[in-house]
Amino acid sequence: MDSSASASLQLLDLPMAVEQALRARIEVSVLTGGHVYVPTSDARDEALARLRQGHAAKLHVPLRSTPSTSAVLSVPGRFWTWTAVDEHGTVVPVMNSFAGSEHGLAALAVDAGPEQWMRAARHIRHDLDFAEQEPLLSTWSDGPFALGAYASHAPGTTIEDQTALEAAVGAVSFAGEYAEAEFTGLMEGALRSGIRAAQAVLAAARGESHRTGARTDEVHQAGTR
Repeated sequence: MDSSASASLQLLDLPMAVEQALRARIEVSVLTGGHVYVPTSDARDEALARLRQGHAAKLHVPLRSTPSTSAVLSVPGRFWTWTAVDEHGTVVPVMNSFAGSEHGLAALAVDAGPEQWMRAARHIRHDLDFAEQEPLLSTWSDGPFALGAYASHAPGTTIEDQTALEAAVGAVSFAGEYAEAEFTGLMEGALRSGIRAAQAVLAAARGESHRTGARTDEVHQAGTR
């Protein structure tokens, strides 16, 4: 990481056991690229090396008027667009768009900026009243805290690899879509692994042990508490 960049974490009135069992969520490429130091093991390093991280980008375009909720997919363009509500249930006057894969992003020329993607989006979204304002383009592969999108298992990945990805190393446990066997690469995987890590924090605070992984029924029960 750039020497001028730094991050800090302040702990307020937490039990010592919880402080010693902090859970970190760091993207795969950041972990494997030597950008940060995180306690690890040989088994975990080997498992991480067998993960493949995807490529994705998002485009957010201001609108002059508030639309209804919608979703439109461009099959040849390999992107989809949508409008959605905020936390208050109000539709936000913004068109959102997502594209993935190296080939998909190259076809939209995201390295050169949002212009080509904007033209393609306007072509399929005649129903939206676009504002004459700059869109916001975010490309995950060059984001310093992401360096890529969601992960997938490469051929040859084993059950032992997944166990190593989910296992704590010392006082550090790992949550994220790549650290959940059944739903790797999905938001559900991130949610379930986060619940597992949170349960481990609570177990550490009580001085109890916590096994790696969680059954589906346990995850649903934890999410309703």
